[in-house]
Amino acid sequence: MRRFEELDSLRGLAALTVVFCHFLLIFPAMDYLYSNPDGEGSIWVKALTYSPLHLLWGGHEAVILFFLLSGFVLTLPFLKSKQAYIPYLIRRICRIYLPYLIAVVIALIACVSLYSGVVSGLSEWFNIRWVDPISIKAILAHLSLILLPGSMMNEYNAVLWTLVHEMRISIIFPLVVFAVNRLSWRNSLILAVLISLAGFSGKYIAYPFHGNELVTTLQYLGIFVVGSLLAKHKNTLQQFFMKLTAAKSAILLVFAVLSYTYSWWFFYDIKIIHLEIINDWIITVGASIFILFALYSKAFSRVLLVKPIHYLGRISYSLYLYHFIVLISLVHLFNGQLPIWLITVLSFLAALAISSVAYHLIELPAIRIGKHLSSYAKRKSTEKSLAQKRVLN
Repeated sequence: MRRFEELDSLRGLAALTVVFCHFLLIFPAMDYLYSNPDGEGSIWVKALTYSPLHLLWGGHEAVILFFLLSGFVLTLPFLKSKQAYIPYLIRRICRIYLPYLIAVVIALIACVSLYSGVVSGLSEWFNIRWVDPISIKAILAHLSLILLPGSMMNEYNAVLWTLVHEMRISIIFPLVVFAVNRLSWRNSLILAVLISLAGFSGKYIAYPFHGNELVTTLQYLGIFVVGSLLAKHKNTLQQFFMKLTAAKSAILLVFAVLSYTYSWWFFYDIKIIHLEIINDWIITVGASIFILFALYSKAFSRVLLVKPIHYLGRISYSLYLYHFIVLISLVHLFNGQLPIWLITVLSFLAALAISSVAYHLIELPAIRIGKHLSSYAKRKSTEKSLAQKRVLN
């Protein structure tokens, strides 16, 4: 089965925008306008925030793209042949959970060792991290991952909330592929929207019972369905894309950028058109088009396969896991000794270096462990089936 290297690079660029998002949000002016669309701010900060330029640091938008890419990539093996559930789940746990677990341990150690209190001059978004003492309850909750409550998801590392949903959905993802394989694309899309609506509505119903983060997973499950749908119909989509003229491709790309950044530039004061679920689905449209460009545009493919960009894609999961830990650690370590702009630059460079090391020493071994254990599970399952057949014969 062909590996779509371009999608690795696309994931790397998306991870980079998450890094830019978090590095910018430590500054009060950026954090304020990020949370208060009607607030006052400089024209430059507003232009970077409330325009298609938000593409450069769209953290939430990147998460939607991550979910789409996961749905797409996880579906491909199921389309080629029947996949046994246990080997699939083993590979997925090793791929997501093992690197996550090590990153959590490092974050907790850094919190205990380096936290120096509220940092004057930095945003509330930054200063709410690492405040609460580490408890046994918090440790056990982080060990579980899929049961991590909303109140703790971002306390020690601002990216963990996405991994909670990613792991939950991965557990049931074969059911998604089963449904998508048996439904038309229209019915699959309707199913995706209905699932998201159920999650969006359900989390407000569940809010008084503190279970809203569980049903929020349903809201994102719909996006995984779209990713699976893109994989199923990739050949048809390729034929459509290849027939586009240069002018139509350019128009489609502009439309993708506008859709992807929709929640930041389109009549923000009209609240009804900026409900969370509407924003997410319009972002999904733009992100889906980006995937098509990555797969079927020769110009985009050449850019995405440039070695530095492709390497960024390879280390993207580690970059995603460690950049915030590095940033908050260095801020608390050098606060008052170095200017904040220099700390952020050093944090960025350190995050890239540490992510590269983590990729080779943690991610790749975790992937190899997953392949070994899944092969073992598959072999044992085959041996058991053969033994049962011999008994019956």
